[in-house]
Amino acid sequence: MSKIVPVLGACVLLLGAVASASAQTGVVVNPTIADLVVIPGRSTDALDSDAVVIDLLTTEQPAVVVNPTTVEFIVSPDHNALGLDGAPLVTAYELRIYLGETVVASFGLSKPIAAEGSLVTFVNPLFFSPLQANTLHVARVAAIGPTGEGVSDVSNPFGNQGAPRAATALRVRR
Repeated sequence: MSKIVPVLGACVLLLGAVASASAQTGVVVNPTIADLVVIPGRSTDALDSDAVVIDLLTTEQPAVVVNPTTVEFIVSPDHNALGLDGAPLVTAYELRIYLGETVVASFGLSKPIAAEGSLVTFVNPLFFSPLQANTLHVARVAAIGPTGEGVSDVSNPFGNQGAPRAATALRVRR
């Protein structure tokens, strides 16, 4: 059956079994640019029953992820490109976690082996463990090269659920 997954931007069809989406998170797993077909409008009437549609026209805000463990992004279009001098344009990626406009943590992601337009996944709960509990954060990924960096748009919001705060003014009476 066709599935509409709320994401911001335009309407995209993921073809067949090449890609799938989690019913709980709406996260698309393993698409490549070659798997995406832009669909004008929002109608899903003519779609194959196994198709997954990402509705990028919606104004819904992305869901907050609680206690995250995974970072996913599509690599830079320059991921495997070479500069005029023959050196790679992208040498590494860096995950940056923000509280408001301030970077509160950053992690080197190296440069994964990936084709242009590939979705890469990093599963590492340690990315998120030092974050202040019960506070919303966002992340960006920077593609880093010898001549500078390109920084992604912000991610969906996320945070670690902490323990409840302690009771106060405790007294024992007779």
